Formats: sequence, structure tokens, C-alpha cells
Amino acid sequence: MLGRIRRAALGLGAAVAIGGACYSVGSWRGYGAGYSAAEGDAAAARRAVQDDLAAAGDEIADLARELERQRGLADGRGLQFEDEARADPDSDRPGVGVDGVRRLDQRWRRP
Repeated sequence: MLGRIRRAALGLGAAVAIGGACYSVGSWRGYGAGYSAAEGDAAAARRAVQDDLAAAGDEIADLARELERQRGLADGRGLQFEDEARADPDSDRPGVGVDGVRRLDQRWRRP
């Protein structure tokens, strides 16, 4: 009877040892595979965000160039209106004349 108990205990111990070893190896391999997959996903997501940021930066640069161009045009128009005001023969009369109102309207009108 003692022999049977020893064999049963030995069999149970071997089963537990084998099961633990299988669990450890499976867990380790599964963890490594999952970690690698998660790393790959994170790298792909980071590249996508970097591409989006680069595209947004290019768009901002284009908008800044357009704004600078518009400001240059506005400055040129302002100088043109000032030259017209200086050349106006009625510029010495009191108040704002019809031409002055037209120039002010053109200068400050919304595009």
C-alpha cells in the first residue's frame, strides 16, 4: 500500500512539475510574442502620428507664406491709397471729401 501511495505521490509531483514547466514556457513565449506585437503596433502608430504632424507642419508653412503674401499686398495697397490721398487736389479742404471716403472704404473693406 505504501508503494502505491509513493507512486501516486511521485506521479502527482511529476504531473505538477510538467504542468508548471509547460505553463512557464508558454507564458514566457506568449509574453514575448505579445510584447513584440505591441511594440510593432506602437511603432506603426508613432510613425502615423509623425506623418500627420509633418503634414500639419507643411500646411502651416503654406498658410504662413500665403499670409505673408497677403500682408505684402495689403501694404502695397495702403501705400497706393496714401499716394492717391497726397495727389488729391482737394486734400486741403476741411472734412473728408468724396474721394477720401472712397479711399477709406477701399482701404478698410473686408475682402
